[in-house]
Amino acid sequence: MIAWRDGSPVSPDEQGRLPLRCWTTYVLEADVEVSLPRGLRAEALPRGGDEPYRYRVDFGDYVGRLTVDGTELMVRSAKLDDEGFDDLLAQITSRIAELPFDFSTPTFTPFALEALAGRDLLYHAFLYLRWALWHAAPSLAEVWAAVSADPHRHLVREERSVEVWQARSVGAGMFERIVADPSVWCRVDPGASVGRTVLARALQVGDALHVPATVCESVVRSSLDTAENRFAKHVVRLMADVMEQAAALFGSGAVDPGLRHDAELLSRELRQMVTARWLDEVGELQRFPAESQVMQKRFGYREILGYYLALTLTARYPLAAADVTRLVETKSASTLYEYWTFFELADVLGRLVGSPMEATKTVHQGPFASTLAEGIRLDFPSVVGVPIELWYNRTFSRSRPGSPSYSVPLRPDVTLRIGDRLHLLDAKFRVDQFDVPESEAMTQDDAESQGAVTKGWFKHADIHKMHAYKDAIGDEAASVETVWVLYPGTEFAFFDESGVKAVTPKTLAPRPRGVGAIPMVPLERSSAVLGEVLMRVLE
Repeated sequence: MIAWRDGSPVSPDEQGRLPLRCWTTYVLEADVEVSLPRGLRAEALPRGGDEPYRYRVDFGDYVGRLTVDGTELMVRSAKLDDEGFDDLLAQITSRIAELPFDFSTPTFTPFALEALAGRDLLYHAFLYLRWALWHAAPSLAEVWAAVSADPHRHLVREERSVEVWQARSVGAGMFERIVADPSVWCRVDPGASVGRTVLARALQVGDALHVPATVCESVVRSSLDTAENRFAKHVVRLMADVMEQAAALFGSGAVDPGLRHDAELLSRELRQMVTARWLDEVGELQRFPAESQVMQKRFGYREILGYYLALTLTARYPLAAADVTRLVETKSASTLYEYWTFFELADVLGRLVGSPMEATKTVHQGPFASTLAEGIRLDFPSVVGVPIELWYNRTFSRSRPGSPSYSVPLRPDVTLRIGDRLHLLDAKFRVDQFDVPESEAMTQDDAESQGAVTKGWFKHADIHKMHAYKDAIGDEAASVETVWVLYPGTEFAFFDESGVKAVTPKTLAPRPRGVGAIPMVPLERSSAVLGEVLMRVLE
């Protein structure tokens, strides 16, 4: 496999991989006809005679690894590679798990694997379980090790038949059963020592003396076959089955070969848990132990219950199904960046006003929409009586009175509502170069308007879109004060309605009104700049 860019071949790295860039068009050349993964914009070029097979491919915002015709391609951006993508995805999953979504309400019924049969739900489950096993603190593996080291036991009383001299305890019940069951008696010689016992004389029939050959005694033993252990066994078996399904699905044509590798590793880890020796004594789950204090309070079991509940509520996981498909199948950097910026905003806002009190998954169905628009809403503590809400993917379906007419719903990535004031933010990961002079940025915008895909500083076209948001969005109860572009660059800018341009957040006026751009670079802390901006808009 050979990759060409602008007529020049791409040199492989030391491992023989071809380092490529997202948002870039290449020509891939192979000696045999190849099948390119789904999700890539690709077309086969005309071929004649003995010429090699050639394909024009645009990777869009894909970031990751894929193998074509035996050659590994490494597609990355200047700010995000394959490992960085997985790291950001783990951060997002971790933050979702920590927010007060309704993941803690027991369903009180065992959960069947068929509930995760859908492709989208299986992707949700895979992302969650990968986080739980490899990134959570404590991880599922650590929790299981703690449970296995000291599994919950209970005492079981059972009856057993033993020879009379083996009996370890004697009670009134034992004597009642001996008297009631002559079939266990055996005749003894009156001259034998046992024949002179009180028991033999008590069982005398005529001249014949008897003693029991066996007795039934009640014993107490420690058992691992508890409802709690049955539940734990059910959970890890369910997780292992889910991961096996995921591995099979990823092997059937997903873009990133690392997904199948991860799923197989996770499946092996879970199967090792399922085959733990102490589970041999544990039976099958018959009922959900909802009332168990062990499940609710004891370390290990409490965490397993939490993981189970989150898995069973996968259908309510607050990532839109279409977005999860893009994240898993085509490793969409743009989609990932949008979610990451939302949770970064939530973190910084939480440090300023307090942690979210409630988190909700939202769904919007427009009158002309064929699919649901799914989002997230976080309710934060009020500040001096003013309610604060942070939305991801909130839909505004009508214009403000007197504003330009829009025929389609407007959906900024992030909406911050502070009482009757709205602040809108849109994430733009397409930027791949920084510190571009304003004149060059305008030239790139002009090129983009003609259909050319360019990269650079924050786009003037994006600022124009922010103006459109500001003019069009609002309702009777709230008006838009600021609109922002979030982009992976270095430069801050804000264009106030008064005509003043701020180049640092410290120079923002309290309660600013206008449009601007906030740099937020993946895997780098953006809280300082973001915190300054949020403090201004909160005033």
